[in-house]
Amino acid sequence: MCGIIGIASAKPVFGNIIEALKKLEYRGYDSAGLSTIDNGEINEKKCSGRVNNLEKILFKNPSKGKLGIGHVRWATHGVPNEINAHPHSSEVVSVVHNGIIENSNSIKNELIKKNYLFKSQTDTEVITLLLTNYLKNYNYYLPHQDESIYHLCEEYFFHLIIYYYNFLLLLHSLLSLHMLVP
Repeated sequence: MCGIIGIASAKPVFGNIIEALKKLEYRGYDSAGLSTIDNGEINEKKCSGRVNNLEKILFKNPSKGKLGIGHVRWATHGVPNEINAHPHSSEVVSVVHNGIIENSNSIKNELIKKNYLFKSQTDTEVITLLLTNYLKNYNYYLPHQDESIYHLCEEYFFHLIIYYYNFLLLLHSLLSLHMLVP
């Protein structure tokens, strides 16, 4: 299980994300992370251990983005370490997720055939790379005929951020959409 937060604001969000993650920490977690968008780039910070470890990383190198997602993780796939901590990001999308994706191995195998490389042992990275594939290869259009992406949206809880031209998108399970013009 995990704790998830997403914030869009007129000022940098990393401090509010950290405070929200601290409030979720009472349940016990093994890793934490956040990502923000600043000047069109996704800035991801992750760590193993508690949220205060993430806070120390951000103290040394703060994230300036005004749109962000955060996550505290209790490992279900992969060992508790920085690589397996959420979010999982590409240059166009960053994802945090709660749950288990039952068909992640079959989706992963299809993405490997398309030369996508996986860094983590998690099932969540499948969402990141599946969306990256669509966003890059279908001109930022998610085709209705592909059931895998819509099944993910209906069955699982996740937040993601997408940078698309000059629009920032914060999505919650792809069922609600918040578009922000910088």
